Amino acid sequence: MQLDGRELTRFRGDKNHPASQGYACEKPQRLNYYQNGRDRLTSPLRRRDDGTFEAISWDVAIAEVAERLSAIRDTHGVDTIFYYGGGGRGTTSPAPTPRRPAGR
Repeated sequence: MQLDGRELTRFRGDKNHPASQGYACEKPQRLNYYQNGRDRLTSPLRRRDDGTFEAISWDVAIAEVAERLSAIRDTHGVDTIFYYGGGGRGTTSPAPTPRRPAGR
């Protein structure tokens, strides 16, 4: 990989690597587009009442999300919150968290 500041200018697989033998997935070859794209968000955004967005700090964003999730949990129970994540190919989703007994 070659860099020019923040720009990834060249990316190649390692032909000497015993497993990949130089093969490189297309995802890393698109990293520069996602890292430096003109539409990339660089901070969390909060929706205003009029539908526009304002940039906020990470500390504020995390605190506000935590507050809202805590309110949902306290009102509706821990089983109403479910985390789901996935990769581009749908092969990285985690297993659901086992249910905890009530009161814990």
